[in-house]
Amino acid sequence: MGVIEINSVYVYGVDGEYIEQNIIDFFELSSNDFKYDKKTNRYRYDFVGFVFKKEKILTVFPKHFYENSDIYNFNSNEVILKDDIKLLYESIQKYSRNSKTNVKANRYIGIKDDYESDYPFNIFYNIYDYYRRYGLYKEKEQIIKEGTHGKISWKKTIQKSQVIISNDNLFFMPLYVKKYNMLTGFITDCMAFIIDYTINHFSDFIALPRTHYKQNNFDYFNNIDYVIRRLQEIKRKIHKDIDRELVSNLILFFLQYKAKCRGGRIHIKINYFDIVWQNAVEEYLNSFFVGFDKKNQSIIFNTSKAHSSVNFKKKRINVDDSKNQFEIELDHFAIDGSFMYIFDSKYYYELDKLNYKQYSYNELLRYAMPTITNIISVLILPGNTKSDIHFSLKSSFTGSRTMGNEIYEQYISVNQVLKNYIK
Repeated sequence: MGVIEINSVYVYGVDGEYIEQNIIDFFELSSNDFKYDKKTNRYRYDFVGFVFKKEKILTVFPKHFYENSDIYNFNSNEVILKDDIKLLYESIQKYSRNSKTNVKANRYIGIKDDYESDYPFNIFYNIYDYYRRYGLYKEKEQIIKEGTHGKISWKKTIQKSQVIISNDNLFFMPLYVKKYNMLTGFITDCMAFIIDYTINHFSDFIALPRTHYKQNNFDYFNNIDYVIRRLQEIKRKIHKDIDRELVSNLILFFLQYKAKCRGGRIHIKINYFDIVWQNAVEEYLNSFFVGFDKKNQSIIFNTSKAHSSVNFKKKRINVDDSKNQFEIELDHFAIDGSFMYIFDSKYYYELDKLNYKQYSYNELLRYAMPTITNIISVLILPGNTKSDIHFSLKSSFTGSRTMGNEIYEQYISVNQVLKNYIK
């Protein structure tokens, strides 16, 4: 395969596959974005996500999302994969929100310092959530005038009206009532700008309705210090909590944009996609898992189900009586009657060595519960749907062991797993 020319708006790669030097140079990738392969004297992608530069987008898919030959074909023929781009973006965004990503220094950092974005998407979604629930922010203008329809302003009525006494009753004429006009202002302008700019700029990712609010020609990003200062002044005058939170998010958006977006390069990437894979696999199991077919050595899934009757979850088990109190941590653990399921999600291309950790789980948990008569131990990997035996203990080593002597490999379509993950 030849060198990929950067002619199209869309350029594609796959995590762990080879990356050409011209792509590294054009998209200004850092040393954290690739690793060196000594055997071939070439570089390989070492992240999943997106890099934007000069109106072009580099999309790096997870391992086994596509084969390398497919990627070469897409790049050579300038194929547009908008649905897959959106799927990957929404998967990364769901992970970042679910892991309660916080702002530290000048970047977003996930629970394991693995997620990074130059653009404040999380703040955008907070602002959009306000818009979805309440619409664009409106300021109340109070008007007091003569009338009978509306809430009476007794203070203004007593101050300005004539007092009329009739049949020992006091009457004020005329009455003054309070009315409100809903006005747009600087908060509304900022809110609409952030929403429409983000949706327009990242239309390949975000399929949300725009505000269609008529914008003035003010340049928010080139006057960002003024915008932040004015929003801070406005916030001090607002008393309603939900509106104060909105203004706080507007300020955060501009502060983070100012700190991150330099030189026209924007990236949204995750360096440890195995965490996303683990979360997505757990949701897939809890949606579609039926059981295990020992004859065909594979997990049985039913994708027409809405929810599995077996509940998988991460599990910590103390297996140590010493002062150290060592624990083991299982990715996906479940018990269903006499069956114990020990599943481990692996974000690998292939397994060519014995997974000692998985085998140790079998040994440690073999006699932990007297009601268990079957241990099903499986490594779940991305790839074309198939299954295989990873390890089968020789009969000369089994002794009295009657279960937990096999470890299976189950490959599942990355595309299917991620589609279920974002549902």
